Order: sequence, then structure tokens, then C-alpha cells
Amino acid sequence: MDLKSGSPYWMLKNAQSAFLAPLAANHRCDVLVVGAGISAALIARSLGEAGMKVCLLEKRQVGWGSTSASTALLQYEIDVELQALAQRFGIEDGVLAYRSCEKAVIALTRLARSLRKVDVRSMHSLYFSSHWYHERRLRREAALRQRHGFKLECLDADALQERFGLDAGVGLLSATAAEVDPVQFARCLLDRAQRDGAEIFERTQVVEITPTARGVNARTAAGHVIRCKHLVIAAGYESQSFLDQRVARNRSSYALVTDPIPETIGALQDCLVWESARPYLYARSTREGRLIVGGEDDALDIPLRRDARLS
Repeated sequence: MDLKSGSPYWMLKNAQSAFLAPLAANHRCDVLVVGAGISAALIARSLGEAGMKVCLLEKRQVGWGSTSASTALLQYEIDVELQALAQRFGIEDGVLAYRSCEKAVIALTRLARSLRKVDVRSMHSLYFSSHWYHERRLRREAALRQRHGFKLECLDADALQERFGLDAGVGLLSATAAEVDPVQFARCLLDRAQRDGAEIFERTQVVEITPTARGVNARTAAGHVIRCKHLVIAAGYESQSFLDQRVARNRSSYALVTDPIPETIGALQDCLVWESARPYLYARSTREGRLIVGGEDDALDIPLRRDARLS
């Protein structure tokens, strides 16, 4: 999968990490993690703290997969609005997903700050209506979230123009959001995981996974076999290649990063701004005053529950 073209900003921002050796022989571990990006790093940290022998296999280098192409946004608002999620899976599960994401943003921000070598800062998130016919939908979304205890402001057109210079009808302003350097975050977590005994092998691709009576065998492209009790796929966008059922489609995703322009960013200095259209655009600034502008067009292939009700 071609995850990126051009020069990934997060890899340019951070110095090249030391190369790690590929797996050169058969191996055993308690848990095998496929991938060595930010998700794999968080998993390895938790498993290592639980006393498990962890092994990570990365077909590129640490952080060079989906992590290097990350938008680096921490938001509890996923791409599917709460009201749409409730229609798919029911309001209880929809609220649970949003509440879990909200708690995760807070926990990840605290963890990143505790590592002291990770650029992280709290921000706001502004979700605005792209078209006039989205305004009623966003007001319903605001009322639903507020009814279930989420703190946000529902801004009208005048407030959006005055505070953000946006020409839009409705905006939902949330205070729970953050920016974190995903490459720094992953590297720091993996350094800690290695100190706790985790093993990381780069340039090692898993090509076959076979369940056994005692666990899982994973074979690499070089023919080596890793025998483990449990296996975790943490390969970002490429995780779909390990699944028989298609659960998501990434049609397109892009981002560009400007030179520093802090004097013209204004309210974007501490706010993530994104729109209600699909595909959608987003914009925000980095700590250095660079403007990041991008767009995504993703889709879930999860069947809609017909018995779902909104409340």
C-alpha cells in the first residue's frame, strides 16, 4: 500500500532514529505485535507493564508507516457523527464510543506530557456546517451530545464570523482536543517498552498467519517463524490486508504543510477546524506556526442495524 508520497512532515521534523536489525531466526514470545507505529507502541507499553514478553515486527522502520502520515489530531469526535453512530449501533453504544474517545484524548495527552520529550499541546476542535442544509443536522448533533453530558458550544453564524472569521451557519466548539507529534510519541514509548524487555525487529514483513492449538504462528517474508500465544495487528491502514471481511475503504487522504506563518493564522493557533461535508477538509496550525491543511474521504463498510433508535 502506498501510504504517502512526497516528504512526510513528521519524519522531516524529527531526526532519523537508529536502525534496528531485522529478524534473523525463528523466535518465540508471549505476544507478537505486527507494526511499530504509535498504536503498536501504546500496546507494547501496556503489555510490557503487565509482565508479558512482547515482540514487534515492522516491515519498514519504526514510525514510517501510517504514523508518518498521521494528521496528529487527538479528537473524541470521530468521522461519524454521534447521531449517525446511534442510528447504526444504538444510542448507548454510540455514546460509549464517544465517551471512550473523550477519555482517551485526555489520557493520551497526559501520557505524552509525562514523557517530556514529546511535543504536545491542548487545543479546541471546531466542526462547522459546510452547507446551509447541514445546519439543522449540526444543531441536532449539538443537542444530542449536550443531552448526554458532552461539553461543547453551539455557535451561530455571527459568533463564527466574530471569533474565527468563518462564513458558516453553525459550528460545534469542543474543548477536549490536542495535537501530539506521533513520531516522537511512538519512539519514546518504544524506547520505554524496550527497557521493559520488548524486542523490535525492523524491515521484517509478516506474510502468513496460522492459528495453532497453543497460539499463533507468523511467518515472515524471509521464511522465519514466530511462535506466540497471542497476536495483535497494529498496522494502521494496512491492517485491512489481514482481514477477510472489508471493514473500511480509504478512498483518498492528503495533507500539506506550509512554512511558518504565525502572524496570519489567528484563531487557528489553538483550534482544529473541520467541516461537515464528505469528503471533508480540515485545517490547523502546528506549535511552530505552520498551517496544516488536508482532506479525507473514508467510508465504513459496516452494516446498519435496522433496529437502532435515536434518543
